[in-house]
Amino acid sequence: MPTLRPGAQAPVPAGPPIDLNSASRAQLKTLPGIGDAEARRIIAARPYPSKFKLLADNVLSPTQFDAIRQRVVAIQKLPPPKPGSTGQKKADAPAKSPP
Repeated sequence: MPTLRPGAQAPVPAGPPIDLNSASRAQLKTLPGIGDAEARRIIAARPYPSKFKLLADNVLSPTQFDAIRQRVVAIQKLPPPKPGSTGQKKADAPAKSPP
């Protein structure tokens, strides 16, 4: 498992960030300092409303989090719409004008 020197910052990647809520174990293991055990803990603690939940729930240490914080996001999936619903609010009916 790769490690960073204390206080060292991981370089910001050129590619898109990795979503903590949908990434595979293999994708998570491409992050610096993340091995198989850390990837399994990340997956087990889903869903994440924010990447900072990794720290709040002690999924990763502060050092591990600092190494990946610029490379991850926590995208929230919206629940599917109810059957028969378009997901949009109905517009108010126009006011009737007096005759």
